[in-house]
Formats: sequence, structure tokens, C-alpha cells
Amino acid sequence: MNRLGIFYAMRAFLIFTLFIVACLLAAAALFYPAWLGVSAVAEIPPHKLLTRLAKVVAAIGLVLLLRRMQLLNRRSLGYGLEKSRFLAAVARGWAAGTAIMLVPFAVLILLGARELDTSTLTLTLVSATAAKALLAGLAVGFVEETFFRGAIYAGIRRDGGLWTAIILSSVIYAALHFIRTQPFDPSEPLGWTSGFPLLVTAFHKFGSPAIWDSFVALMAAGAFLALLRAWTGNIALAIGVHAGWVMMIKLGKRVTDPVPDSGYGFLSGTYDQVIGWLAAAWLAVLITWLARRAMAADAARKTGVPSRG
Repeated sequence: MNRLGIFYAMRAFLIFTLFIVACLLAAAALFYPAWLGVSAVAEIPPHKLLTRLAKVVAAIGLVLLLRRMQLLNRRSLGYGLEKSRFLAAVARGWAAGTAIMLVPFAVLILLGARELDTSTLTLTLVSATAAKALLAGLAVGFVEETFFRGAIYAGIRRDGGLWTAIILSSVIYAALHFIRTQPFDPSEPLGWTSGFPLLVTAFHKFGSPAIWDSFVALMAAGAFLALLRAWTGNIALAIGVHAGWVMMIKLGKRVTDPVPDSGYGFLSGTYDQVIGWLAAAWLAVLITWLARRAMAADAARKTGVPSRG
């Protein structure tokens, strides 16, 4: 990749980064008038309102941004496959994602870092939890893959190299997982500028070195999902894998508990006590297996060879 390509790839990365920052600042500015309107008809914690407001602003702004960047089309966003093939690939991805996430849970249980909660192992509870987790996983998979491996990946890949797009999109993906607003002090009065100090609390985790295990694991997860797009030419498989991961994490955390005094607890991560060094190592193995295939498919696609279904 030449210097001009690197410049345009970094420009796309910067555009998306600044877009996220702008959405957060806009949400903070709109927070108080939104609070006045919402609190009159419903009860919602201020920090949750700010989070939801930021998502609404981002959803509206993203359509305008993608149109401006000429990325608002099915091919760029990774939806180029015909509908039946796309859904079939999502289903295959879900099966693969479920199997992939079973591995760290099984290893953590075998090492004594997590233990089964026998009180939750009933058919009714497990079935209900799995159903809800599957729906949540599909929602997360479609939304996040459209944004990260769809828009961001395509914007960077258009002018940059494959690994530039994989790494930079994964940095944004991992970082956004740690932006979490904290509960507002009820003794403090709300006013027109309250959204800004509330927004500052969303970045409190970045000051702690304890997040690095989960940050690395999430980077690896993002890279694996981006490689799936490079391999297949679309995001269907990535959506399914992501949905399987989310479902298994929610289900696994419901039927197992962390063991506080385990000597292997450091493997499970600080983000959700699942995604840590063990998951990062397992994903590194999968990335090694997938990378050559994805690179070959990506190169072949540039010569007109059809993508995989």
C-alpha cells in the first residue's frame, strides 16, 4: 500500500473516530432538554438516558455520514449476498460462534475459574435464557457488524490495505466496549450542562490497566470478525458468529459463576469475567487459521472471483 493509500485509510479512521466523539458531545448537549421531556412521562436513570440518546444521535448521523462517504449501499455494508444465502450464512455463523465460545467456558470450568450453578440447570430456565440470549445476540450481531465490519471496515479498506482495515476497525470496536456512563449522583441537581460531566464518567475505565486483558481479547474478536468479512466478502457469517458469542456469554454467565479464589481467575478477563487472556489466546489460534484464507479470498476478489456464500 502506497503512502497515499495509508493517508486515505487513516483519514477514514479519523472520520469515524471524530463521528463517535461528535455523537457523544451532541448527546451530552441534548441531555437536559431530553431529560425534561422524558422524565415527565417515564422514569429512567440519567446515565441510561444519555447512553440511549447517544445511540439515537449516532443512528441518525450515521446515515448522513455514510451517504456523504458513498458507503450507504448493500455492497459496502456487507449485504451483497442474495437474501436466502445471506440468512443461511448467518445460521452457519451462529453455529460456529456458539461452538467457539463453548471452548473458553469449558476450559475455565475445568481449571476451576468458573463453576456450574446447579440451581439454574433446569430445562425451563435454560430454555428461556437461551431464547432471550439468542434474540439479544442477533440484535447485537446485526447492529454491530453493520457498523464495525460493514461501514468502518469498508471505509478504511476502500483506500487502505486489508490489515490496516482489520486493525483500525478492531481498535474502535474494542474501545467502544469500555465507554460506559456511570450512575448520576442523585444529590446533584440536573441542569443544561449536566450531560457533559455525566459523559466524562463514561471514560473512567480507560484509566485502569485492568482493562487490558479484555481490550486485547476484544481486539482479537474484532480482527477475527473482520477476517470473516474479508474471507466471505460480506458480513453474514460475522453476524452469525457474533450472535453465537453473545448468546453463549449470556447463557454461560447465567448457568455458571466465577470462583473468587481460583488461581486461574486472571484468564477470564475484567470486562465480563469471560473475555480475557484465555479468549484472546483461543482467538489468536483461530485468527492464525483464518488469516491466510481471508487474505487469499480478498486478493482473488479484486480480480473478479466471486465471494463465498
